[in-house]
Amino acid sequence: MDGNKDEALRCIKIAESSLESGDKQRALKFVKIAIRLDPTISADYILSAIENPDTSKPIPHRENHHVSKGTHQPETSINYTEEQVRLVREIRMNMDYYAILGVEKTSSAEEIKRAYKKLALKIHPDKNRAPGAEEAFKSVLEAYNCLSNEQSRRNDDQTEQSRRNDNQTGSENYSYTLQNVKWVAVVSLVVVVVVSWVGWHRKPKRGHKNKIWSEFLEEFYNFS
Repeated sequence: MDGNKDEALRCIKIAESSLESGDKQRALKFVKIAIRLDPTISADYILSAIENPDTSKPIPHRENHHVSKGTHQPETSINYTEEQVRLVREIRMNMDYYAILGVEKTSSAEEIKRAYKKLALKIHPDKNRAPGAEEAFKSVLEAYNCLSNEQSRRNDDQTEQSRRNDNQTGSENYSYTLQNVKWVAVVSLVVVVVVSWVGWHRKPKRGHKNKIWSEFLEEFYNFS
């Protein structure tokens, strides 16, 4: 377990560095890994920084949110459950509106509305006092506002489809390039084999290099 906590702390540090460089996607990725390794780790301050569009504010660091030994802190009563913490984190770590509301892309407007009402009751700050509940509720509301409007939902779907097409095109181009590289490697190997064969069976005499080269080319093309 201690090993998991150490790895989780390393992931948090990587997330902080990613935030400093402006790579929020990478920061979110390592926050998710850290939470999987150690569900009790403090990561809400990073999630808040990821959600915050104001880049003028300084990037938070874990040591600023860590209580030093010997420092007296007033006792506070915990009035939220682990399930509420898990729900808040799941919402805040999701970028997809459908995933936030827990609905399918084919869901009807009525199904989306029911899912929103059910989730809003669980995540509203008046009902859920877990850290980050207010930001999570804003994400839920934003998702519903987008998907409940036909035009904005269509735009969001088109943006997502365009992103998938770009990824697929990049993958296909990579595959095509890899096939070309393999083909060039095969042709090069054939040339090496043929050259070696010609050199082994035909030892050129001085003054006959041009003739040998012509014969090699003729044999190579006949061979291929």
